[in-house]
Amino acid sequence: MLADLLGEDFGGILTVDYYSANRSFARRHEVQTRYCWSHLLRDVKFLRQLGRPSLVRWADGLPAIARQLFRAWHRRTPGRSAPRAPADGAMEAGVEPTNDATERAIRQPVLQRRITQGTRGERGLRWCERAWTAAATCTQQGRSAFRFFRDALAAYLTNTPAPSLLPVNP
Repeated sequence: MLADLLGEDFGGILTVDYYSANRSFARRHEVQTRYCWSHLLRDVKFLRQLGRPSLVRWADGLPAIARQLFRAWHRRTPGRSAPRAPADGAMEAGVEPTNDATERAIRQPVLQRRITQGTRGERGLRWCERAWTAAATCTQQGRSAFRFFRDALAAYLTNTPAPSLLPVNP
């Protein structure tokens, strides 16, 4: 499914959590991959709870290193590249060290899917995908999602062109 979305010849940098499908796609297609620091830190907290002394010592040291990394990331000046990455490609210039923006963008659809238990058919799934995408786009653009859906419904009922989700250049 990820190959259908990104294509077999995806040339970008894939920032992922530790979901096996993401790792598998990256290996199969030799995609440059970064693992999200936020997910790593969450996993480190879990490892600490296991209580094994060697894991606890390691887990206790990693958050301080991550704080230093993030301070350096946020101190960078515009026009300068991000802090240099370790040799394993954990960070890349100009690519955020977490996938937090993506996580925030999909948070509402994920919560809605959990609350409503999803849809039962393909049509419902497609409608939800499109509606959630439109709502997220409106949010990113500082537009009212309610107004967009109201205008889209009015356009449908009056057989006039639907409102655009493309950003308006001032």
